[in-house]
Amino acid sequence: KLPASLTQFDKLTIYLAGNKISEIADGLCLKEGWMKDQVAQFKCDAILCPPGTYSKYGRQHDVKSQCDSCPIGGTAPYYGSSECFSEEDVQSFSERTILKEFFQATDGTNWKASDNWMNSDESICSWFGVTCVSSTEESIVSIHLSQNGLNGTVSSTLFQLPNLVEINLSGNNVLIDYTEINNPIPLEYLNIDSTGATTINGIAHSMNNLKLLHATDNEFPSFPSAIMHLTNLEVLYLSNNNLKGEIPPAIHNLKNLTYFACSACAFNGELPTWLGDLQRLEYIDLDKNTLSGPIPIELTQLSTLKHLDLSDQISQGGLGLNGTLPDFSSLPELMELSLMNNQISGSIPQSFLGGVDASNLILIDLRKNELSGSIPTTLTAITSMNFYVADNKIDDIPQEVCAMSWNEAISVDNCDHILCPVGKFNDLGRSTPSESCVSCPNANLTIHYGSTECLEDLEKDILNGFFTATSGKEWTNKDNWLSDSDVCNWYGISCHAEGEKKGHVQSIRLSGNGLVGDIPSDIFGLVHMDLLEVKHNKVSISFDQVQNAVSLMTLHLSQTRVKSIEGLSKAPNLRSLHMTSNEITGPIPEEIYLLTNLQRLYLNYNKYSGTLSKKNWTD
Repeated sequence: KLPASLTQFDKLTIYLAGNKISEIADGLCLKEGWMKDQVAQFKCDAILCPPGTYSKYGRQHDVKSQCDSCPIGGTAPYYGSSECFSEEDVQSFSERTILKEFFQATDGTNWKASDNWMNSDESICSWFGVTCVSSTEESIVSIHLSQNGLNGTVSSTLFQLPNLVEINLSGNNVLIDYTEINNPIPLEYLNIDSTGATTINGIAHSMNNLKLLHATDNEFPSFPSAIMHLTNLEVLYLSNNNLKGEIPPAIHNLKNLTYFACSACAFNGELPTWLGDLQRLEYIDLDKNTLSGPIPIELTQLSTLKHLDLSDQISQGGLGLNGTLPDFSSLPELMELSLMNNQISGSIPQSFLGGVDASNLILIDLRKNELSGSIPTTLTAITSMNFYVADNKIDDIPQEVCAMSWNEAISVDNCDHILCPVGKFNDLGRSTPSESCVSCPNANLTIHYGSTECLEDLEKDILNGFFTATSGKEWTNKDNWLSDSDVCNWYGISCHAEGEKKGHVQSIRLSGNGLVGDIPSDIFGLVHMDLLEVKHNKVSISFDQVQNAVSLMTLHLSQTRVKSIEGLSKAPNLRSLHMTSNEITGPIPEEIYLLTNLQRLYLNYNKYSGTLSKKNWTD
């Protein structure tokens, strides 16, 4: 718009033809002294020809240069046109202008590829990364410029491209302004993966047609609430964002969702039962979060589900999914199921995968759980399957299962392609054409099928980590630690001398030995250890893995730096607890009352307060 502020000038000559002037302010056309007094004779036309008209100079300066109306089929959309265009030409000109602005705003001269961009002799349809409606219609439908070195802020103007349905700017350092999108747009696909995005505010009411949203590897501080309004969304990628908190209930509104991926999103809490209401879901990927609790039965009844990945809810600091293994027999389309690295326990149900289409290649990953018992013979109905179940507590494999050519086995002479037998191991817990199961030095060093390491190696790894975390190099006595000798010969370590536990760590006694630091909670992975004594040291400890210490009966932590016993109630067999002279404050922790096997308790010289509960002690 030509602003009214210019009325302050009585004598002004200003040439503006060939711009995108859409309005002339009231009063300017009354300035008769303007344009060398030509406004007195030709009024507004002396400044600029109005829309729908044109002249050679974009204005009238004498009686022969009047502003003429555009012929039928032509148009001049702005003030000051020197020629008329077809509707198609106007649209192309407008879209070209938008692309030029986009190029300049994102440091286009430094793009990795920019073929034909800014070349006025080339159709915009030939510009790198740009696709048009057709060879005869010069209107943009998609822009794909992923990992192309864009850098800057993308204006909302880009979304004025009237036929744009796809944008892929992934892998560029760009921020996109959605706030000035005033009307609904036809966009269906938006990919802003790895752009550093922190917000998508503004898309809620303008992108109702959006079906696919890729926004992985960004910096959203929480779950973007604008997504909840995208009710036509079918595919949602949000993995590798630190969203925190529970899975937002408002996702329940996305009834058309078929694909939901939020791996490593820092989700916690339990899996919501309402996921079972999203009846079009085919793909769910929620691995590497810190979800807990059992798998809800509602999730196992999504008849359209093909891929479910809930693996590894532990490595980011979570406790893992628990409870028993559902049979997933109501999922006929299921082809991939991954529940690796959780705390799922009990036996594999006889009805496991009973309803799946056995003609498909099925991938099942149940590694690193607490599953026990046998592999059901009913699974032999599935002829093509990769079935991974190492690092559990499987103690039997029926011959019918061994005869299956699962896991791409070349030979089925034994069961090794399913799981390494007791007394053997390898990195996968099963044999492959390139890696056989190998024997442990002592057959007692594995007690289940599918071991990925001998317990001797596992115990040594745990003790090495313990040594490093507690400043082992500064210990008063560290004889044989980190050496190649048997851990049973390391200072302070005693091992079982006979029976099935022979050679495994039985106790650690390192009182007053100069330990300093945080004892890793995986010390409780020493499953045959019955005593841990580290009193008179400057150490603290977390109990978040104490449930693994199934043999632990005596724990000496007096005169250390322990300030909390949160999680200790999960110690399954603790009999004697020594916690004197620490810095634990407040009332007697409720965790104490849950140690139902406890026989000796020493809490002297702490900073407890409050009243002892008679009920808790007598119960």
